[in-house]
Amino acid sequence: MPKNYIPPEYIEALNNDDSITDKQAVLNSVLAINQSYPYDTYYPYSKDASMGSYKWFIKQFIDMARKHDASPVLVTAPARTFFNADGTIMDAPGCHGGNNFSYIRAMRQIGEETGTPVLDLFSYSVELFEKIGHDNIHRYTSIKKGINKGKWPDDFLKELAKPETVSENTHFNKDGAMLITEGLVELILKSKNHQLCELQSSLLHNVV
Repeated sequence: MPKNYIPPEYIEALNNDDSITDKQAVLNSVLAINQSYPYDTYYPYSKDASMGSYKWFIKQFIDMARKHDASPVLVTAPARTFFNADGTIMDAPGCHGGNNFSYIRAMRQIGEETGTPVLDLFSYSVELFEKIGHDNIHRYTSIKKGINKGKWPDDFLKELAKPETVSENTHFNKDGAMLITEGLVELILKSKNHQLCELQSSLLHNVV
């Protein structure tokens, strides 16, 4: 479709969302993203999900990798650090799709459908974050509103302690990134999928 096209079902959903007041600003943002694509056309989400869906895009990466004799590996996204009152990770719109984390389920599905190994970093992070808990999780996330510079970790901790500081619920700071990286390495090394043998060997022989 041309880059000035927005699917009508998206516009309808936007118009029905009473929580968004400046709907034109949202449409302008979508059009700006479309215009940033390097080609004259793009694939929007189709009604039957045959083209342009999340799974469809992931499959393009899988097919391209295999076309170039590479072995694709899928990784589910880490959980966002929104918590329910009972201390569990929240499932809601904006948290990987809501509806039982639909984007995470889609990644697992496309992996199974295409025979591509999937490293479930999402499930790993859910267990990790729930152990850390709501009160301590922002020790591992970036600062969204506040000063993001200085000596690590002293200046970060001082900024985090300020009542006006607002923390991220998506991106990690240095310590959080290390936790996620350690988890990913653990998942790779524990995988029984033969397609990861070379990656496992590389990690084992290049440990710093």
